[in-house]
Amino acid sequence: MLSSLRDSPVVNSSGEESLGNVGTLGNVHSSSPSMVSPTPTSQLSRAQVFLAEALAMKIQEGKKNRGEKRRREPDEMGAQRVKEKVDLERRILDEEDEVLFSTNRQLYKLFNDLQGIANDFNLSFDTPELVVVGMQSDGKSSFIEALLGFQFNIVESNIGTRRPLILQMVNNPTKLTPCCRFRKESVPPNQDPFEEHETPVPDLTEEIVRRTNQVAGRGDRVSASPIILKVEYCHCSNLNISDTPGFRLVGDDSLKADIMAMVKELIEPSHRIIVCLEQSTVEWSNSVSRPLVKQVDPEFSRTILVNTKFDNRVKELRSPESSDKYLMGEGLPPGKKPFFVSLPLRRTLGGDSRRFKEAIKECYLDDYHRLLSIGFDETNFLPQIGFPRTKIYLEKLLNERYHNALHPTLRSLETLCFNTEHEINMVKGEIENNNVELLRPKAQRFVQAFILQIEKLLEGDIVGDPDTFGETLTEEKVHCGVPDWPDFNLNFEIQNQGFKLYGGSQYERLLNEFEYVAHSKEFPKTSMNEVASALGTAKSHNMPVFETAASNIVQNKARKALQPLLEVVLGRCSYIMRRLFEIALDILKKEDGGKKEKGGGIAVLGFYEHFLEELRTTYFKFITRTEEDCRQKLQDDFASFTKILDWDLMYGMAELKDYNYLKVSPEETKQRVQGI
Repeated sequence: MLSSLRDSPVVNSSGEESLGNVGTLGNVHSSSPSMVSPTPTSQLSRAQVFLAEALAMKIQEGKKNRGEKRRREPDEMGAQRVKEKVDLERRILDEEDEVLFSTNRQLYKLFNDLQGIANDFNLSFDTPELVVVGMQSDGKSSFIEALLGFQFNIVESNIGTRRPLILQMVNNPTKLTPCCRFRKESVPPNQDPFEEHETPVPDLTEEIVRRTNQVAGRGDRVSASPIILKVEYCHCSNLNISDTPGFRLVGDDSLKADIMAMVKELIEPSHRIIVCLEQSTVEWSNSVSRPLVKQVDPEFSRTILVNTKFDNRVKELRSPESSDKYLMGEGLPPGKKPFFVSLPLRRTLGGDSRRFKEAIKECYLDDYHRLLSIGFDETNFLPQIGFPRTKIYLEKLLNERYHNALHPTLRSLETLCFNTEHEINMVKGEIENNNVELLRPKAQRFVQAFILQIEKLLEGDIVGDPDTFGETLTEEKVHCGVPDWPDFNLNFEIQNQGFKLYGGSQYERLLNEFEYVAHSKEFPKTSMNEVASALGTAKSHNMPVFETAASNIVQNKARKALQPLLEVVLGRCSYIMRRLFEIALDILKKEDGGKKEKGGGIAVLGFYEHFLEELRTTYFKFITRTEEDCRQKLQDDFASFTKILDWDLMYGMAELKDYNYLKVSPEETKQRVQGI
């Protein structure tokens, strides 16, 4: 028995259990029964075998556990390294925020001062402009909110943005909370175009909806007339951002065409930066927004490509190969790299910029964590991941735009100083030779030259520098202060709508637009109560005269539908005429500045503010009187036109197209007008 116990399992020097001579005992146990008699020793050997088998199972389980532990150790070490990298990235972002805030604050102060000087002296200093485009529900409004630094916009599952929303962002270090003021829909001359009162951030969405419904109507109709909102805030950049209605693949063809035309007009100017958004779940080959933008910017030279809702796509990436292939993009010009962003889904962060910024940061770090877990190429693709990286790239691009605008503005200031010195010398010479006999004929010649310049500008002349003083149709509508066409939501290709015009060519474009609007007016809805009331009875008998009733309905409906259009035309015409004052004055100063005559040229009078103010007042009074005369004549002609209807002319019409004049869709109206 002692010898048997000596052969029982022991622990070797390596810490593993050893079975000793159990194999020998096993052989004995398995030998022929005739060779071994049933003795107590054989019984003990059998028990020892069972013990050996149990110990062998225990050893095997121990080896398995140690193998699993060895396999877990790299995973745990990898997870720890991922966590350390994410924590390091969080610290880097915090440090970059502090550095960028301090650096940008000084830079914005410098450019605010320069822009203020440029505005004071009427010099060109263009604020960088972004136009954000994409499909419906691609996250355009959320992206703009992230740029602003607080939530406020309309983020819905339906069409969302239905009028272009232009945000004029102004970095104001004194505004610790956003100061938001809407531009007035109608701006009287020589008044501040923006509302006096501020709109609180929680009320912005309601006000945007109200203004949208007021112009575009309810439903899913869109309008090209923009909503302009000025935002002053210490955490935003100096730039203008345009939020556009989203492209649509399905639905009303007319609506899709209107949105396309509207967005194309906004992104065509070459100085604007296009931010093209597309959901990350859309495959590169199925992209819709990028091909549309490519029609305007073929090489994406001024386009930033952003893939939104990246958190939905990063879950599908399983390996370094799949992630790197997707992040590289497909069908893009050489060197063009897209960005991939995820933004908070919660809409309850409101105007709390700190919480909103932290939520944006956490979205990025979650995506970064997932990408690290699958081993993506961090060296090549990290600068493209997350909104913080996208914003850094945007701010770098905007700073380059500011620097590019800096040198021309400084040169303009130097030229202004030189011209001012020249003007001072002219005024000194004028004072030395000042007498009534010289001033009277000089003033007369100045007024005559001014009138001739107005006539030239109306007839057509480029001497007034259209690139500087001209306006596109959109700019005219924004600056004129006249309400847009009432109950008009269709988009047509108006002649020269994208060109900068003034004078007679601007009048011609307005009349072309008026023609489209007037032809688009359908017969107003008429109730049975109105028809019954119009019938009445004749003087000589009690039978209704249907022709008289129809004439009465047509006359009243025509006045109701068409007369408001006349007020818009008159207001816009007066605006175009008033603009010519500054253009003509600028021409006279430049053309006559070098002339020499006794007592100086007439251009010197252009620097006498009292003289110019008197001339401006007289000129504007003339425009006002002319507008009133035209209004009276238009009303008289309109009344005569609608007073008597010649039904014989109606009977003489050979053909009437099959058209439901009482119930018509916008698309049918557009087709009818385009066919005229």
